Amino acid sequence: MVRLEQQFALLAELRLRYQSLNYSWHRWVLGYDSRQEDLLKNWLGTLDYLKSVLLVLLPVTLLLVVIGWWLLRPRPRYRDQISLDAEYLSDRLSRKQPELARAAGETLQQYCRRVAAVFPTVLMR
Repeated sequence: MVRLEQQFALLAELRLRYQSLNYSWHRWVLGYDSRQEDLLKNWLGTLDYLKSVLLVLLPVTLLLVVIGWWLLRPRPRYRDQISLDAEYLSDRLSRKQPELARAAGETLQQYCRRVAAVFPTVLMR
C-alpha cells in the first residue's frame, strides 16, 4: 500500500481525506456531549412521550403509504403479440360480419374454431 501511495499521490490524498472524514464522524457520534444535546433540543424542543411516538410513527406511516401505493397502483397490462394479432383479426372480421367479433371470455382456440367454421375454405399454412 505504501508503495502504491508513493507512486500515486492521488491515492494518498484520498486515503487521508477518508481518514479525516472517518475521524470527524467518530468524534461526532462517540463524543456526544452537551453541544449535540443542545442542538437536538433546539431542533426538536423538549421531547415528551407524544413527540417521540409521532417522531417514529409518522415516517413509518409515510413509508407504508408509499409502499401501499406502489403495490396497488394500476399497471399497464402486458399484451403479447399473439393477443394483439387476434384482437386485430377480430376487429377486421367483425367489420364485415359482426357475429365474428370475439366474445368476452372466449379463448383464442375457441375463437379460431368459430372463425374456421365460418370460413372452411381458408387453409392453415
